[in-house]
Amino acid sequence: MDGTIKEYFEDCKVGDSIITPGRTITEADVVMFAAFSSDWNSIHTDKHYAESTPFGQRIAHGLLGFVAGACLISRVGWFTFWPQSMECITGLDKVRFPKPVFIGDSIHLHAEIVEMLPAPGDKGIITTKLRIINQHDETVITGRIKILVGSRSSQS
Repeated sequence: MDGTIKEYFEDCKVGDSIITPGRTITEADVVMFAAFSSDWNSIHTDKHYAESTPFGQRIAHGLLGFVAGACLISRVGWFTFWPQSMECITGLDKVRFPKPVFIGDSIHLHAEIVEMLPAPGDKGIITTKLRIINQHDETVITGRIKILVGSRSSQS
């Protein structure tokens, strides 16, 4: 990645990839996510209960880890990886949580474009494989995100 701003579908290619800087999942992240989502499950919010589980401590919500990890793309610049003509997310596929994310874990993202397909209306769908990694170099979350982007031909 050279830092060049991408504008359209045609500016990307299968195999484009990034590794982002990291961020630490905090107590505040877990509390805010619990409040926002109304998911106050004890595995996330009750220290004493969580100590009795196989994890031995509280874990972050899976979707909190996914969102925090996926949005690390912003740390390298959304439009140096995905085009400025990005319109929306059209799907999340194959999202898995092979290991827990704990409060205090630092995560970073490996992202790679794995598929590009034309879409109706002079647009394109870019599928990106996401792998969220913790400070121990363990994969904690995987998935694929599909985004709808504009095509250069739509600007003619």
